[in-house]
Amino acid sequence: MADTNCPEATPTGLSRRDVIKGVIAGGAVSSAGYLFRVSTVGAQTSAPGSVERLITLTVNGQQRRVDVMKQQILIDQAMQYGTLRTQFSESTGFGQALRTIAQIINGRSVIGANRQIFYLKQGAYDTHQNQLDSQQSSLSEFDTAISNFMNCLDEMGLTDQVLICTHSDFSRTLTSNTSGGSDHAWANNQLMIGGGINGGRVVGTMPELELGGSSDLNGLGCWIPTLSVTQMTAAIGGWMGLNSSQVATVFPDLANFPSGAIQL
Repeated sequence: MADTNCPEATPTGLSRRDVIKGVIAGGAVSSAGYLFRVSTVGAQTSAPGSVERLITLTVNGQQRRVDVMKQQILIDQAMQYGTLRTQFSESTGFGQALRTIAQIINGRSVIGANRQIFYLKQGAYDTHQNQLDSQQSSLSEFDTAISNFMNCLDEMGLTDQVLICTHSDFSRTLTSNTSGGSDHAWANNQLMIGGGINGGRVVGTMPELELGGSSDLNGLGCWIPTLSVTQMTAAIGGWMGLNSSQVATVFPDLANFPSGAIQL
């Protein structure tokens, strides 16, 4: 997540659905979705107004494809803007994707955006087997790639204006299974890096690492969470520029947690 602090673009009225729609609209998938709907409506030629709806959907689909192509052109131009001296020693897909993001941030003036959100997936953490080797490889990849990315931010002078956050669907049990792995659990730990935040600390309460203890849901080392992911993402929303009223609108379930968003 990048915030270059240009004052004229404070986000307003955002909802989670809007964010999801925005992400979907940025990919080629949207064109296929419109084409499918066109063929469905087109088959219902006996329905009143079906031709008009077909024309409207066709125009919308064409316009969406044009918009996506324009976005891609801007991204390509941004990636060619300037030269980053920082070398990425990580040659994996994850490392190269982070380099691409760094290049787009470097060319943000071409895109004309002062707040950008990038989603990047690193897989191989669903370790039902061979967990030690798998995690060693994945965590090493993560460490090297993030280190290179932070060096890029230092080079651009944007270390305090870009926030890196990890997210995951679930955690792993403390106990292992018979395949040298672990199974699905509940509470997890996430990392937040950069962004001028108050770092070097643990937010929330670490679990009591005792099987069957007060933090264990089922005796397998399935930790009960002490913070909600909403409290984390609401804090990110505030960091991106949402005021308290907007945060409450975007994250209505934040009201269920008296301590509110975590403090960054």
